Amino acid sequence: EGGVNVEKTPRLEEKGERVRVSLQDLCQCIPDWVLTDDGNTVVLEAAGYTLGLYNEDAGVVATVDGLETEMEPEDYLFGAEGNFIDAAFLAGALSGSAEWDPEETTLMLRIPGREVADATD
Repeated sequence: EGGVNVEKTPRLEEKGERVRVSLQDLCQCIPDWVLTDDGNTVVLEAAGYTLGLYNEDAGVVATVDGLETEMEPEDYLFGAEGNFIDAAFLAGALSGSAEWDPEETTLMLRIPGREVADATD
């Protein structure tokens, strides 16, 4: 920031084989990412994508740029403080990758900008 390296660390939750990352914290780390949460709908605008999470009677539904995408019920839980989302699900939805290093307790989340991802398709 302003020509100076700044370290920002989003909160993580490790539960079994799953690693979740806080969307709120990611948006604080990445200035161009915007999170909107109205309670039953969460929208993340990130890297040229729009990820929508909807709390419906039948369960959580996810969309990427308006198209429904497959998700498991544990990928996102409504009502959790910090808007924690499964890192692998988030990376897949945004054409990226997620790698967890348990020895270093480090999540490597690579999300290319949409224009980069579209150029390599």
